[in-house]
Amino acid sequence: MTRARYISSSIALYLLWSFFVLYPNPAMFFSSIPRAISPPIDEQAVADMASKLPDDPAAIESAVNSYIRYEVPWQTYNVPWYFPTVSEALANRAGDCQARMIVFASILEYKNMPYKLRYSLDHAWVEYPRKKPNLLEKRSLSVMVSDGKSMKLSIPKQVQWKETYRIRKQLWWDYMPMEKRILMLLGLPVVVFRRKIYALFGRASRAFISMPRWVKITNRL
Repeated sequence: MTRARYISSSIALYLLWSFFVLYPNPAMFFSSIPRAISPPIDEQAVADMASKLPDDPAAIESAVNSYIRYEVPWQTYNVPWYFPTVSEALANRAGDCQARMIVFASILEYKNMPYKLRYSLDHAWVEYPRKKPNLLEKRSLSVMVSDGKSMKLSIPKQVQWKETYRIRKQLWWDYMPMEKRILMLLGLPVVVFRRKIYALFGRASRAFISMPRWVKITNRL
């Protein structure tokens, strides 16, 4: 194998290693992709909650934020990113901005009130008439917008690089469990030196096979 092929295969193997460390159940990742593209708005799941709230989107937003305790996916689902269903968000009473967004949007859908879903590089939120922009929720940061039925891409007029880095680091690394950090770091030398490791285990296995039978029995005892 040429050096270039060895390097490329090492990168591919490390990415695969990292993926399974982050997502022992890959279905959590692959089910999140279509939900992110087409958020699973579910007005029936919020019917009981929605019937008790006023027809004021700002008041509804405040109620949802109080009901859904903010947690990053590492805390709620033990993965770096997961897009939950409305039922999951309500059952956990916790989640990130995506969990709050779909619960809030589902209530507005139930009440037949206008809204749009917006995504920036590090946040997701619900936009409604007369909503006041804030540091993370303003149109100039939007890279995707949805009316609940179709999604459109857009070029952001503003990118808050420092804030994006801070949030991404927090989401992906700061809350990552220590055992997963160790596995992520351990994967690099395992992949890079896999030939030597394989050769070492090969020699050890051949040495064990060549041992006299009475030595193997003694070792097992």
